[in-house]
Order: sequence, then structure tokens, then C-alpha cells
Amino acid sequence: MTRRKKRTLIQQTHVQQKKSVPFVVALANKVLNAIGFVDYIDRTVQWDQKQCKISPGNLAKAFILATFFEVRAPLSRIAERFDGIDTELLFGEGVEPEDLTDDAIGRTLDKIAEASPGKMYTTLCLAAYAVYKIAFRRLHSDTTTLSFYGDYDMQAPDQISDLSDEEILRIVKGYNKDHRRGCNQVVVGKIVNEHGIPLANSVMDGNTSDVAWNTKALKLVAELFAKDLEQFIYIADSKLMNITLFKTMMDANKTVRFISLCPASFSDKMAARVTNEAYEQNEWVDLGSISERKRASEYKAQEFVQTVDEQEIRCIAYQTSEGKERFEHKKTKALIELEEAIKQVHKKEFACEADAVKELERFQKEHKNCLYVYSANIVATQIEKRPRGNPGKSPKPAKIETKWQLRMELTGENQETMETLKRKEECFVLVTNVDKTASDARDILGNYKNQAVVEIQYRLLKEPCIASVIYLDTPDRIRAMVMLLGISLLIRALVQYKLRKGYQECEKELPKIGWNRAKLQPNITMFFFICALNNHAFVREKKGTTPLAVALRNAKSPHS
Repeated sequence: MTRRKKRTLIQQTHVQQKKSVPFVVALANKVLNAIGFVDYIDRTVQWDQKQCKISPGNLAKAFILATFFEVRAPLSRIAERFDGIDTELLFGEGVEPEDLTDDAIGRTLDKIAEASPGKMYTTLCLAAYAVYKIAFRRLHSDTTTLSFYGDYDMQAPDQISDLSDEEILRIVKGYNKDHRRGCNQVVVGKIVNEHGIPLANSVMDGNTSDVAWNTKALKLVAELFAKDLEQFIYIADSKLMNITLFKTMMDANKTVRFISLCPASFSDKMAARVTNEAYEQNEWVDLGSISERKRASEYKAQEFVQTVDEQEIRCIAYQTSEGKERFEHKKTKALIELEEAIKQVHKKEFACEADAVKELERFQKEHKNCLYVYSANIVATQIEKRPRGNPGKSPKPAKIETKWQLRMELTGENQETMETLKRKEECFVLVTNVDKTASDARDILGNYKNQAVVEIQYRLLKEPCIASVIYLDTPDRIRAMVMLLGISLLIRALVQYKLRKGYQECEKELPKIGWNRAKLQPNITMFFFICALNNHAFVREKKGTTPLAVALRNAKSPHS
């Protein structure tokens, strides 16, 4: 079907259907209007108003709103996604779905890519913080990967000679956090606050390390909060702890308060030293559970002061009940696997003793860190083998054949390896420079465990409605697209924040509108909200009706 025929078909269908806007799409549109998204894009990117029927801001908004349907449409089908939707209400008078072409949106992505999408994203986030008066004290940072199938031709060196290294996006293979090792990828770094609301988003080369991202993130945090830097706590996983970044955060002129998991190799295996000292002293302080969920892990803690690069920092060892269960599970699993391995060895026979010795050496090498102690002996068995048939008057003497076998038996537990595994599974160490009077061991643990708020953002990023199918021609468009997807996640986080805040501030008894008509829970999610209002839409009754007169109907919308 030609593009002209397709547009004609869309126009005919568009006329027949009653114009509506799904409630969730209308809400996302309201949030974008509140933070001044369209105006900001139109002011920031370069475009010719005489040549464009729809502004880049509205085209970018169309891309974002398309992520609030069940599955995000690729650029070539965004016009179809808005079929039956009141596009005049969303994008202005005279705008029809067929105006939202893939070519127009593609050119908008190019314009955004030229205008530094990372900085644009942070500016829009800060605008959201100001509009909704969001206070925060913690910054959670992490990275993920977005995979791409197919080949991407990078720009030739002469085409990128005028660009800085940071402006060049390389879609290459790297460590893939989704275990898709055959795919090209980009790395997405994100900073969110304790409520899960994004503050910064960066699209980087596919082989960018977490250390490189933390370096970039700390620099950005220092720029944004230069005067108030000591009011915030930067929280990240163990890749934050290397000596270079440690010196940066401990700089007396611009100290960054941080909390991080202590990696095994940091500062001459400091984590192992602290863990061993904690078990030797055995002065654990019971913290109880820090979560309200069922079967939440119980914690105990011991705190120590260690010196790194001539500076003292707090090291807190935490022992978990979940870790104890994990240790017992691994202990039982190791026993079952060892018994099965011994059983298989007992079935083997060897023609010479040397082969039996080799098999024993192989077994010992394979189980060198075994949690259990076993004995092993090589046993020789002699078997008489007589010739077949009637022996006759002069029978041939029987042949004596010798076979060798391994005989193994469990004799007990390897106390050293057992204790090492127990400490590894039960205990972890957090490192922080936050003053003890400001946050005790329980507070530090709770703040670090809240790191899940950034991981949830990444789970949402990979939902079908966000990043279902990605077919883009250039790395620049991918950088711009990920920025717009980040705005979609920002909207979700803002709505969820307002829902939870409203729940806390509500003094009336709430109706039973939770899952399966159960009581509404304080941790309301955007997913629940979308499901609850999936069949609601705003419907314009007459052509001349103003947006304020649009009615909310509990009728299934065209795309719900």
C-alpha cells in the first residue's frame, strides 16, 4: 500500500470514529504541559517555523505519549497509534494523526541530538522538581544496557572530526546486563532520588564501564549542587569504590557524602578484614527488619573505622537471615552434587592403575574447594576369564584380568571452606563517609537498600510499552530516543510520587479499590494506576467543544 493510500485510509477511519483521549494519555499530556516540555524543546532546538506544520516539541510529545499505549509503536506506525485519538486536544488545532509522520519525528530526533539531549533531560527534570515542589536528600545511581539487533555503521572519521569524544555514540558489544552477548548495545546511566524520580540520564558507548559512569555522574552532581553538595548522599553499587573515585569524593573542598557496597578487592581486601573481625568479636547489634514485606530478612550489624588513603571511613558489616538461608541451601546442594559425583566415579573401571590415578586427580581438581572432606582409595580387582566353549582334554589356563576402581567415602565437613562460604553468604560490608550522628547503621542500610528505585526505572525502560522494538538508522537518533523514553519514565515516576503522597495525606477512609477490590496499599504503583483506568477516556461530544468541556467516560477507548 502506498503512503498516499494509507493516509487516505487513516483519514476515512479518523472521520468515522468519535474522537477521544485515553485517561492515562491525557494525564501524561498534562504533566508535559506542566513542566513546559513543548515550549522548552521548541526554544532549544533549531527549526524553521515556516517549513514545519507541527513544532518539534509537539512531535517529540507525540513520541512520548505513544509509550502510554500497551506497546510502543515504531516511528513508522505512530500515526496509526493516534488513529481515533483527539489529536487537536493534544497537539493543537488542525493537527490530525496523519501529520505525525515517521519522517517528521525522525527529523525531530536529529534536532534533539544536535542540542545535547543529556543536558535537556536534566533541565526538564529540574523543572519537574520545581513545579511539583519535590524535596530530596539522596541520589541513587546505576547503569543498564539497551540491546540492538542488526548492524550499525558508525560515522566515518572525517564526518566526526568536529565532534568531541563525548558527542560520539558507539553502538558496540560490551558487558550486557541482560545476558544478550551477541547484540550491539548502548549503556544508559541514570540518577534518581529516593522517590525514584529521575534527575539525570546519559546514553553512552556500549562498552562504557560503571566506573566511567560514576566518574561522569559525580562530576554532574558537583555541577548541579555545588553550593549544597553536603546535603545529599550519593548511593551506588560496588563499582563506585575505587581509589580514584574515593579521592574525588573525599576531597576536602567538595566532599561528596556516599554509601556503597565494599567490593572484595578494595583497599587490600578491606571487606574480608572487616568481616573476619566482626565474626571474631561477635558483638552483633540486632537491627530487625527494614522492610514491611512478608518474610523480610532480619539484620544484625557491627561497625568499624578503617583508614583508606590516610582518611578514616565507616565500615559496617551486616549479617542477614536471608544469607543464612542461602548458605544452608548451598551447603545442602553441594552435598547432593558431591554424592552424585562420587556415585558416578564408582561406576567407572580402569584398565591400568595410571588411568585410575588420573581420574582421582581430575576429581580432586574439580572439587578442590569442596565443603566436605572425603577419603579416596584405588582398589584393584582380579577377575579370571576362561575361554568360551568346551575346554576339551587340554584346557587353556584362565586369564587373570585386573581392573582398577576408585572407592570414595564422605568423612565430614571442611571447616575452613565451610566457614569462608558462611561468612561470604551471610555478611556484606557497606562503606560510607556519612557522619554517625546523622545516620546510624540502620539508616545506612535502609538508604542503600533503597537502591532498588533506580533498578525499577530500568525495568520500566525495557517494558514493551517503552522499548519494544527499536529500529533507528543512526546512533544520534538513538541518543535522542533514549532521552525521550527517559521523559516517559519521568512522567510515570511523578504520577506515582503524587499518588503515594496523596495516600499519605488523605485523612478519610479510602474505598476498597486495590487489586481484587482489596484495601488500597500505600505503595501504589503506576502499573496499578494504568490498569485501574485502562478503560477510561475523555470524549469530545461535538466538533467545537473546548478542551474544558471534554467528558470522562467509562467506556473502552480505541487503544485501551
